[in-house]
Amino acid sequence: MTPRVACASVLRGLVLLVVVQVALSRPAMGSPEPFQGGGTTKGDGTTGSIRSGKKTIQPNPNRPLGRPNLFVSGSVAMTNGSPLPSGAVIECNCNGRRTREAFVDPTGHFSFEFGSNPKIFQDASSNLAWAFPGNEETAQSGYYARLGSVQAGCELSAQLGGFRSSVVSLNATQMMGNIDVGTIVLAPVTAVVGTTVSLNDLQATRRARDSLGRADKAARKRQWSQAEELLKIALSDYPQYATAWLRLGQVYQATCFPDDARAAFASAIREDPRFVLPYLELARLAAAEGAWEEALDLTNHAIALDPIDYPLAFYLNSLANLKLQRLDEAASSARSAQQLDNHHQFPQSHLLLARIFRQKEDPMGEAAQLREYLKCSPAAFEVEMITERLLRLDASRGR
Repeated sequence: MTPRVACASVLRGLVLLVVVQVALSRPAMGSPEPFQGGGTTKGDGTTGSIRSGKKTIQPNPNRPLGRPNLFVSGSVAMTNGSPLPSGAVIECNCNGRRTREAFVDPTGHFSFEFGSNPKIFQDASSNLAWAFPGNEETAQSGYYARLGSVQAGCELSAQLGGFRSSVVSLNATQMMGNIDVGTIVLAPVTAVVGTTVSLNDLQATRRARDSLGRADKAARKRQWSQAEELLKIALSDYPQYATAWLRLGQVYQATCFPDDARAAFASAIREDPRFVLPYLELARLAAAEGAWEEALDLTNHAIALDPIDYPLAFYLNSLANLKLQRLDEAASSARSAQQLDNHHQFPQSHLLLARIFRQKEDPMGEAAQLREYLKCSPAAFEVEMITERLLRLDASRGR
């Protein structure tokens, strides 16, 4: 392994190691509640009632025997914790085909049976009619096509006038059962002023766009020198290309040139101040270097731009606040990271929250987050240490 590659590996792991060191300074960590779910599958392919949260999902009585069942459940919440307005509807987008699936109840919960022909939700905005015709063979093929589309890629969001929704991906690994998608978050449209992609990209020349695409392919193959050259070509052709500046910074970050990476990310922000990703990359660098005030400022800015699309922003914000001993703020950000992180990309947020509970002398909260982390990361290298800490916590509580 070359020194630059080794350095890149260290840099990528720094934030995780910081969290583990913080959380495992002997005592530390957290727990989960077991997944909700259930139902029994009968020999004819039908299932019993499926209970999820406060909702009980009944299988579609109109589906012929033998069809597999796929149930989806979750909740919707406001990003600021305020009560959820009435009228929210869950929408499913499968490869550009949008359908309305279910209403959200007053408590914020929703549940539905995938592909169960909810005619009441169809309107002119739905470009895929789920109302199966009377021909049963056609209905069957349409139903299985819908289930197959989950594996091809479907996304759920909440639709409510004046609000923007986070998006949850459905990645079913089986054709029947239950999927708990966690929490979908709504924020007022006025609260989201940042962008997930740079609007400057729309003005890029064809040559610049082509160079960026080739650079991305080179980067995926870890051909860093080629990627750097192609990105410089794109920027020479279109200097306002914020995404190209972002990618160049990521190349420098991967090859351990943090000063060059910082300059490239700053250029991306200069060209498009509402582009959120460069702020997060700068925050990563600040966290890796222990510049916690800088990391806090950058993540606060990213969250102000977009409070629903980036659990990483809240994760790094929580880490910075914890390092600065601002425990209440750290706890709030860790919970927000968990709420947005439906696919458990940042299970370390449970370690952060466990550490916070430890400092607050709350052993039950610490143990709960410890168990949650073990559920999300059962093969983590620190499992033995966490299990040992859990045993001590349980012993101290007389269990």
